[in-house]
Amino acid sequence: MYLYFMGLFCYFMVFLYIKISLGGINMFRKMKLWCASTMLLLGAVSPVYAEQTPTPIEVYYAPLQFVIDNDVFAPHADQKGFIYEGSTYVPLRFISYSLKKAVRWDGDSYTVTVEEPSATDLVSINDYNVNTKIHSGVSKQPADTSSLNSTQIEAYKEKVNYIFDGNSKEIGADLPGFIYEGSLYVPLRFFSESVGKKIEWDAKTYTVSAKTQEAPKTEVEPAKPDTTVTTPVVTGGGGGGGGRGGSSSGGSSNPAAEAQIEGKLLALENSCRAELQAIVDKYDSKAIDGKTAIEEVKSMSAGCRSRFDAIISEGVSLNISDSVLKGYKSQFEQMQTDAYMLLLNKYGK
Repeated sequence: MYLYFMGLFCYFMVFLYIKISLGGINMFRKMKLWCASTMLLLGAVSPVYAEQTPTPIEVYYAPLQFVIDNDVFAPHADQKGFIYEGSTYVPLRFISYSLKKAVRWDGDSYTVTVEEPSATDLVSINDYNVNTKIHSGVSKQPADTSSLNSTQIEAYKEKVNYIFDGNSKEIGADLPGFIYEGSLYVPLRFFSESVGKKIEWDAKTYTVSAKTQEAPKTEVEPAKPDTTVTTPVVTGGGGGGGGRGGSSSGGSSNPAAEAQIEGKLLALENSCRAELQAIVDKYDSKAIDGKTAIEEVKSMSAGCRSRFDAIISEGVSLNISDSVLKGYKSQFEQMQTDAYMLLLNKYGK
């Protein structure tokens, strides 16, 4: 009889907590695990909640700045955004409210619904943004990445469904949602672009900007003066001069592919910077010959170059334009130069 009432109590608590909003997700999971472990100790059930174990993941807590249509925001100190496998993740409510969007969370189906806010929603959004808006503006100084190293956290990796203004939006399996310390973290680029924002990344200041995409302007031809002379209308066509083909840029615009490649390049940059910093720290003593450190940097650089070339080859296969790929190469070359200069300046050689 004790086991019977214990089972009823556990399932009642599970039912209760599953109805709680996002802030109760972590508690709900803990309750399910507690019930399962309690019943296991009593010898009544098998471990059916093993899939609820959090997953260790490697993230980078970079000094990120968030600019939404020229306003600067920062999540609360205990909910900092992070970079995972080249994608920036931020708390769900932070990005939704920064974009001035209402958001609903369905814990039963793991569905995020984003829509235009009601008058009541706007009150909550404005109150929240009062505490997350940075009035001093965005810093133009280069980001301090001297302590940028990977951090292992344990988070629940989830397949999240998204509905934007009544329309479901698919997301790749490589962009899961993460529930960490009771908050759902979502990929910023996917989320922002789904509500009509264009994402830009400044690698120098580590600034992520989300700007409203302006509708293409339609040029209105000036009215032509009346004339008694008429000209015949030439129809047909298909001559060799027009169309999109034959562009010297060598590829068409592919924003989705560019976002994918940029994510991988960002992850590579963070990794290479961390490797470089490790070498700098290793040879911190002036008694050690700087040439040895530079040789290690050359070896590290060759590895980064190999990984970079592989990503660029993938970009070519995804039909990213030559001009965009050249921009990536230019940034990479600058990063390589900065790496050598860091060592040369340190050892005065």
